[in-house]
Amino acid sequence: MILFSGDLIDLKLVHAVESVVIEWSHQIREVLKKDSAQPLLDGLDPLPSTEIEFWKSKRAHLESISEQVKLKFLHQRKKTFSI
Repeated sequence: MILFSGDLIDLKLVHAVESVVIEWSHQIREVLKKDSAQPLLDGLDPLPSTEIEFWKSKRAHLESISEQVKLKFLHQRKKTFSI
C-alpha cells in the first residue's frame, strides 16, 4: 500500500482492476468487430431472423463480459479485505 493524497492505495488491487479492464476491453473489441452484414458479404441470403439472432448473440456476449468483470472485481475486493 502507498499513501496518495492522504489515501492508502492498494497497488495489488489497482493492478488487478487494470488487468481486468484491459482484458475486458479486448473482449468487447472482439464482440463489436463482428458485422451483422457478414452473411451477405459471404454470399448468403439470410432471413430477417438471422439479423435478430446476430443482435441477440451480441447482447449475450456483452452481458457475459460484464458479468465476468463484476465477478472478478468482487472476488479481488473480497480477497483484499480478508487479508
